[in-house]
Amino acid sequence: MSQAAATRTDFQDDPDHHGSDDGDKKKSRRPANTAFRQQRLRAWQPILTPRSVLPIFFVIGAIFAPLGGVLLWASEQVQEIIIDYTDCDTLAPLSSTAALPSGRVTSSFKSSAQTSVTTWQRNETDEATKTTGCSLFFDIPEPLGPPVFLYYKLTNFYQNHRKYVQSLDTDQLQGKVVDNATISGSTCDPLTTDPATGKAYYPCGLIANSLFNDSISSPVLVNEETYNMTDKGIAWPSDKEIIKTTKYNYWQVVPPPNWRVKYPEYTAENFPDLGNDEAFMVWMRTAGLPTFSKLARRNDTTAMPAGQYRLDIQSTIHSNCIIVNSTVRDYSVYRPSPGHDSRKLLFLSFQCRRPGIILAGTWTCFLRNDLYNMHRILRHTLLLAIVSITVFTGSVIASTRRTGEHEKVNTIQNSSSEEAQRQWLPQQRGVCGTEEPSSQLKDVHKRLSLTQYRHAAGGGVDGNASLATADSFPRIYVETWFHVVSTSDQADLVTNSMISSQFQYLQQAYQNTSIYYKLMGVDHSVNDTWARNWDSTAMKRTLRKGSYGALNIYFQTDLEVPDPAGASSRLNLNASFNHRYHDDGGHDLDERDVASSSPSPNLLGFCTLPNPEINDTSNIDDYFNDGCNILASTMPGGSIEHYNRGGTTVHEVGHWHGLLHTFQDQTCAVGASGDYISDTPQQSTPTEGCPAWKDSCPDLPGLDPISNFMDYSSDDCYQSFTREQAMRMRSMWATMREGK
Repeated sequence: MSQAAATRTDFQDDPDHHGSDDGDKKKSRRPANTAFRQQRLRAWQPILTPRSVLPIFFVIGAIFAPLGGVLLWASEQVQEIIIDYTDCDTLAPLSSTAALPSGRVTSSFKSSAQTSVTTWQRNETDEATKTTGCSLFFDIPEPLGPPVFLYYKLTNFYQNHRKYVQSLDTDQLQGKVVDNATISGSTCDPLTTDPATGKAYYPCGLIANSLFNDSISSPVLVNEETYNMTDKGIAWPSDKEIIKTTKYNYWQVVPPPNWRVKYPEYTAENFPDLGNDEAFMVWMRTAGLPTFSKLARRNDTTAMPAGQYRLDIQSTIHSNCIIVNSTVRDYSVYRPSPGHDSRKLLFLSFQCRRPGIILAGTWTCFLRNDLYNMHRILRHTLLLAIVSITVFTGSVIASTRRTGEHEKVNTIQNSSSEEAQRQWLPQQRGVCGTEEPSSQLKDVHKRLSLTQYRHAAGGGVDGNASLATADSFPRIYVETWFHVVSTSDQADLVTNSMISSQFQYLQQAYQNTSIYYKLMGVDHSVNDTWARNWDSTAMKRTLRKGSYGALNIYFQTDLEVPDPAGASSRLNLNASFNHRYHDDGGHDLDERDVASSSPSPNLLGFCTLPNPEINDTSNIDDYFNDGCNILASTMPGGSIEHYNRGGTTVHEVGHWHGLLHTFQDQTCAVGASGDYISDTPQQSTPTEGCPAWKDSCPDLPGLDPISNFMDYSSDDCYQSFTREQAMRMRSMWATMREGK
């Protein structure tokens, strides 16, 4: 990065500068240099590997597998009978018994004794109460309990509807006297006050109005011995804290519309005591799902004897759902919906083993009922199969070698050769062999940087890289030749598809610069010496095409440093690298060692920078070696993982256009020239791979530009050039290559 302060100093010291007085200061729009404003806040991102993740799952499994086993065992201990008595008031025979339709009865008992068929019977409708009696006859094969629980279950009844859940008044339920005006505007809407009298409904709201009011008696043996069950103790203590005995006088309120069968009107003798009505409390705790069960009766002290029982029900509520229309206030809108297949069921559940013990009793009863239709054997078999597969897979993964554990590879384990050491270096972009810029080229960068700053200060579009778009630049077309040079044993390594993909990637990468490439030709050569770059002079004198403004790219299958003796000069940029690698013997290898070895798998490519000494009178002998040398394996479809999308070619062509590395000079010193580009944050180390973020100069603004093509990031991290980089390449083209 070219620091703004240094650029301004050069600009102000320039004798040609005719700006405002030194006393005039422009307000800086740069954010404050804080961790928050500069997006340098520390973050923690876990590295998920099999070795770190699997133990967590095993620990969780060790905790919950026994718990799940206990729950399944407890579920198996539950004995129950479930009877669907939907439409008993219409389908059951009058004054005689008949078997229930198929599928209406399910049971689970430990005893294998034969039981009689469950039957039902309908009684005459009571015109006064508008109720129809229904009797259910069923067998209990052995004494059961205690405790014994009797539930009712409804299906397709949406107590979780938002308007339904909100339709109550908590103050009224707490026993407070709430005046009619307050009730009228409360959440009880649309059941707030009686249209005829103007009095408040008590209790108001949809939940209370739709109370399940089938009357269920205690079971009776055929010898007329009643097994007593109570509706006390069925509500939760928290529900008893919410609902209290009212302070209303009976003449102040009226019953909800659906209560008028039981309460035609409130009187001193016929007034509900909701503070002691646990069935009402149970109903007011709304269910989260449309199919739910609620406790109706229980017996915690006496076992239920074996025998045939009769259970009498006075059926009032219709089996279908209730539709709520909040825009109409007449109670008649709460009507059965014949389009919904709603069901009413009763089930007796035994031996829940004291519901007070870790809540297992009541829970397993519900669990058992709600999942009853799933075949128990199949369910348990699937559970065991899933656990077995998971444990086996986890064990296999956990026992395999960890990523990068190269000593486990037989071909490398006992080898101490330099070839083995190089082969298993940590994967990273490798060395870019482009030369350090000459002092002349640096001077050109300084001049162009100053020119761009002047244009930006004056509002010129050409210089304002942050505002200019690719469409605002005239197009530059670069004649381009691809030369594929292979060894005899890799003559077919580079395919036509790879060449086409590489050219498309090159075009796409430079779109925002308005620089385009015209592929003039592609040639193939098989020459072991040229493919290894051992005779670069002969290769380029033979293959090079076009003028100094023509781009020649040599894709070589076995690219090496052309002159090992001069490798240090070509790779000066590596002299300050802090990254070191270790071979399996514990010895240090640095990138210069790798680069100067033969062959050099760590060298991915290099390009010639623009030469300020070349002019329009120069002949080809002055620039025949101009161009880019690229390791062919970095082309799209190549063999180097994460570096085989074509990014190396884009990176090196950036050098051909005059750009330097974003980490040039590798320093965080304030005022350092860096890459002479002001919109790339200063960077002191090259990027390896594709990290989430990186900040090698934390005390300076901005994060490292890891997605910039001129960093060392992996291909999957590369995204674009900055606007000022685009301007610099265009300026370099016009100054150094166009017409030469």
